[in-house]
Amino acid sequence: MYCEHHGEVWGYQSQRMVRTRRWKYAYDPHSTDELYDLENDPGELVNRVGDPACRDVLLEMQARLLGWNDATGDIFQWRWVRWNLPEPLSPEAAAREATLTR
Repeated sequence: MYCEHHGEVWGYQSQRMVRTRRWKYAYDPHSTDELYDLENDPGELVNRVGDPACRDVLLEMQARLLGWNDATGDIFQWRWVRWNLPEPLSPEAAAREATLTR
């Protein structure tokens, strides 16, 4: 699942979110990103974005988000966003991976 919030004028407070069955990642260019393990923390009380144990999950979720942005032509295409995130993972590729890992 993907979600977009376009914020106020000039994109301030814009956010993007991607969610799998287990994980939820919210990207906020003007604040702290959020990563939640919905299986163990359904109330989203512990932000795991800075947890080294979740580094691979974070990179995958960021790649999924960028892939969705590219596939939909999202206006959220600031260059400095891409400098700090991994290569995009297209929605089709993400769906194939999910099918293989079920």
